Amino acid sequence: MTFYAASYFTHQNFFSKYLGFGVAIALAVLLVFFLVRYFQNRITTKYRDLILIVALLIVFIIGTQIGNLEQVKMVNNQTTQMKQFIDRIRDDRGVNRHQVAVSSTSLKDGMLVKIKHQVYRVHFDDSYLSYELTKVNLMNHDVQYVK
Repeated sequence: MTFYAASYFTHQNFFSKYLGFGVAIALAVLLVFFLVRYFQNRITTKYRDLILIVALLIVFIIGTQIGNLEQVKMVNNQTTQMKQFIDRIRDDRGVNRHQVAVSSTSLKDGMLVKIKHQVYRVHFDDSYLSYELTKVNLMNHDVQYVK
């Protein structure tokens, strides 16, 4: 069983998710360079061909990144919700944030929460505005922590 520590949610790295936009911007700069070179010397067709290739690459990368952007927003929202939930448990139980770990990366009814050395099952109401903790015992104590 895998538990995610609070630090997992605070140190999420979205750099790789936005890397495609950085590549698209770099290609746009390259496109402008090729456009300038093409207008300086219209006899040479190599810049016209390079403009076409770079423009198609930009369209392709932006198209794939638009699809990924929705996923990044969803993961970011789930991470924010989990941070708030962990903080709420920390405040309610009076424990250090590093003593709380959860079994899911998003809020789910029935997920497990480990507070200090105790494990609880979380039951949310229909609107996820309140929760109830029920103490449970793990059958398998082989627990992995992701920090």
